[in-house]
Amino acid sequence: MPGVFGITLVALLAASAILWLRHDEEVDRGPVAVATERAVSFFSLDHRHARDGVDKMLSLATGKFNEEYVAEADQIVAVVEK
Repeated sequence: MPGVFGITLVALLAASAILWLRHDEEVDRGPVAVATERAVSFFSLDHRHARDGVDKMLSLATGKFNEEYVAEADQIVAVVEK
């Protein structure tokens, strides 16, 4: 019985270490903070660095929004730069 307990303890410690090392900052900050950051990125494009802002937003976008944003990216940059 002590051997089983020891093996279980080692497995739990190993799993904890792996989870700690693979820790994701976005999980800590919470979904509201992450959504706020992404919304700010989307709505605050700087006309001097429009392409950088659009590229940053593309790196955050997923799914259908990403597809639509990719299709409109050049037009968005042109409008923001004007």
